[in-house]
Amino acid sequence: MDIDEKHAGKWDCPECKGQSNSSLAIFEFLGYNPTVIEAGTPKSAKQARADMEAGKEETEDLNSAQRARAEMEAEKAERKADGYIRGEFLASVEDAKAADVILDVGSHYGTIHIKGAIPLYWEELLDENNNPKSAEEMAEIFGNAGISPEDSVVIYGDCEPCDDISVAPFVFWAMRYLGHDSVQVLDGGLDAWTSAGQPTERVENARPAVTYTPRVRSGLMADYEGVSSGDLQLVDARVLRDFSADKIAGAIHIDYSEVLTGGRMKGSDDLDRAFSGLDEERPVVVYSYAGARAAMVWLALQLMGYESSVYSFNDWEARRPPVKAILVSSRADPNPAPPGPVKIFATFDVVPDEADSMPEFSEAEGSDEVTTTETVEEAVFEDGGIDDIGPAENLSIETNGSIVSGAEIEDIISNATSMEKPTAKTMGCVACFDPILLYASGSNPSEITSGVKLGSIGGSALAPITAAGALIQDSEGRVMATIELVPTLTDEYLGTWDATGAPAGAYNVTLAAATGGKTSYFEDVLTIEIDGSAPAPTAPTAPAATDGIRKLGKY
Repeated sequence: MDIDEKHAGKWDCPECKGQSNSSLAIFEFLGYNPTVIEAGTPKSAKQARADMEAGKEETEDLNSAQRARAEMEAEKAERKADGYIRGEFLASVEDAKAADVILDVGSHYGTIHIKGAIPLYWEELLDENNNPKSAEEMAEIFGNAGISPEDSVVIYGDCEPCDDISVAPFVFWAMRYLGHDSVQVLDGGLDAWTSAGQPTERVENARPAVTYTPRVRSGLMADYEGVSSGDLQLVDARVLRDFSADKIAGAIHIDYSEVLTGGRMKGSDDLDRAFSGLDEERPVVVYSYAGARAAMVWLALQLMGYESSVYSFNDWEARRPPVKAILVSSRADPNPAPPGPVKIFATFDVVPDEADSMPEFSEAEGSDEVTTTETVEEAVFEDGGIDDIGPAENLSIETNGSIVSGAEIEDIISNATSMEKPTAKTMGCVACFDPILLYASGSNPSEITSGVKLGSIGGSALAPITAAGALIQDSEGRVMATIELVPTLTDEYLGTWDATGAPAGAYNVTLAAATGGKTSYFEDVLTIEIDGSAPAPTAPTAPAATDGIRKLGKY
């Protein structure tokens, strides 16, 4: 550097002196040795300050700027001792004891809670559609609980109706969204507190109401426009079953449980592995239904320094364009068939629905659709099943002189039974339910059901078929059976009608498929002939069921 003699020796700066090894010497100038930080255990900030005040040898020769720098680096090293970038978001038991407010947001407050904790059940922050309330509404709730923006708050609590997951991260997210700075999640929750021998109680505590003025951090809440833009990384934090049934196009799956171990947040190395599919340089949106599971994964992302926000899948379902199911093809095998098992196959597709009417009755793809004028409401379970449709008693379709009520048709999905048993099973932790084997092949046999099809998990980009079924009637219109159709690895839906004991004759099949909150019905699209003289079907040999399929191993 071109520095005159007068100033060349003014600063103890290796760069100014023209030293070639300035990359290392600059650390000495700043007041610490990087090799010590890497090899040894960092001092706490408190100890670093105590050492300087005591005038110990390692600090006594430092000027004020160097001491300030050493203190800052010691604090930084202490925060990162666990490997987190934002480790201050997690509270220890000692942190909780020193907080102004300990907030219990779970469902066990009346049974047991931390001594001195106040209650605020997490669902108070959700609206009637199970989406987060507005910033103003949430601020009022916190204010009524006696919390001010200046209070230091530590949050804990589990939700018993939600499989006892921790809902503290959701309330932590809400307070961060409102601009609250001094707020933490108690790592390990109530278990960590009691394991440390700290007192609990059952008496309810309260604080006088205050005015809570929010300073909204809008970047922590994603919206429909941003999520649907395709510019953001999407993480689905719901259970694998829900992700497999329906997801936002492009989302990857990171379950809530993947960031926890023994009720505590996993370490940085494990979180690095969990987030290995993400780009650290791009914003991430985490979603689940109401946001509780999403908030836990979001907290883990925050700890690791990711720019991330939370979104509600309930909002996505309410806003995405309306869709309907259409029937592409249907068949029965064998047909004609002797009395006995008959497999029914159907292929559906999902298309935009400009009319947005429900329910729909259709004879087949491309035919004129007959739509009732009655209003049908339906609720879908988290696992994709249909809970209830009504009013159904006034709905009917005429089939060859017989009447089939809407209630009977609804039994196709809500009360259907099927002989189909899963033959594809996965091993290991890829699923949160029964273990399954993963198979990969260009021509998987239709009989393999209930597996995870590689490359197409999550269904259509528009919406998946969430349930399907078949209703079988005789020539007089009497309902012989209602069966569930389950997806296979070839995109067909398959169910088995046990026609054992069925009289010879022709039987009409009505199919149904639910998608995007709507059920479509396809009337008389298939006729099955039961003939006592028909040859019995030949059972396939065992090797044929897996011909061309390769087991991938323990995924």
